[in-house]
Amino acid sequence: MKIAMVTKQMLFGYGIDEVVHILSREMARRGYEIDVITSQREVQPDGYQVIVFKPLLIPFANSYWQTHFLQDFRSVTPITRILKDYDVTVTFDPMHLIGAIAKLTLRVPIMAYYFGVVPPNVLDSPARRLESMRQRLIWNTSFVFADCIMTNSKHSRGLLPKHLRSKAIVNYHGIEHIINRDTKLSPMEFKEKLNIQGKKLILSVARFSSPYKNMSGMVRRFKRLKKRIPNIALLLVGRGSPREIKPFCQLEDTFVLANISNKLLRVCFASCDVYCSTSLWEGYNIPLVAAQTNGKPVVAYRVGAHSEVVADKITGFLAETDREFDNYLADLLENEDLRKRMGREAAEHAKKFTWDSSVEKFEDTIRKVSRI
Repeated sequence: MKIAMVTKQMLFGYGIDEVVHILSREMARRGYEIDVITSQREVQPDGYQVIVFKPLLIPFANSYWQTHFLQDFRSVTPITRILKDYDVTVTFDPMHLIGAIAKLTLRVPIMAYYFGVVPPNVLDSPARRLESMRQRLIWNTSFVFADCIMTNSKHSRGLLPKHLRSKAIVNYHGIEHIINRDTKLSPMEFKEKLNIQGKKLILSVARFSSPYKNMSGMVRRFKRLKKRIPNIALLLVGRGSPREIKPFCQLEDTFVLANISNKLLRVCFASCDVYCSTSLWEGYNIPLVAAQTNGKPVVAYRVGAHSEVVADKITGFLAETDREFDNYLADLLENEDLRKRMGREAAEHAKKFTWDSSVEKFEDTIRKVSRI
């Protein structure tokens, strides 16, 4: 079977891109012919092929707008015409308009993989809020024509209109690719490199460029907490440009690692004492699950899909307010027995999030869609 995976980009540090890469790799290993159709590529393909297309240009627009603005609309012409050669097409956010047009014009089987839309109230500008509403309108219209919708959580499925939820399937993602198995650099050696021996390390992983990921909120939490518990350090990890990470690089006992490999990311998870996410919304939150898989207790806000992936007060804490967040984090840092107990529970709880089960459900759904 020949499958087209249509996605905006394949870049390091983006959750959707990581999911596309792993699903494509594992499906290729199962004997499927996989082509990832995308506009940018950093990720090295593993068993699958990558077709890079060029979206239609916007006259007089700068490079940022050429990369981001109306990518779904500008990609319709260069992509749709080649989809007739595939048995099934899978579209990933934000490329669902292409699936709808391919269904209408070519009558090919279409599956839409939906990761959710950030609510407008958690975005930082009118332009972003307007884009969020545009996406919701265009995607929900496009989903009407899809044979099946796959979502990354029950929360994401719940964002769909009621008339679309009946054809939506929840498929949680795996985390094994970020479990630390590297013995060359131990957590103790990693802390020595950061010169924070003896300090409790808080880790937060997110894109610096995304306002709803709220990395600045993590820094505010840390500054307040350091007055109460001086012997702590903060490690911020994620994708970001020099301009985006610069504000975080000059803070006391705060360390920034940008655009790192998964190999080093695994060491970061293994070396922290507590993992925190100050994100204001998530359709799933891969790092939050990865931290638990590595046996680390977590603290996050009770937003998005967090209640699906964290067992509150068992594997970590889900806070309703900033004060709750600060107190939960302080409790974990000050109580070693609590950290260890929750860490053990976290590792056990996260065992259900595996790529084997995720790929199995993806393959089963693809085969059903191909017969529609």
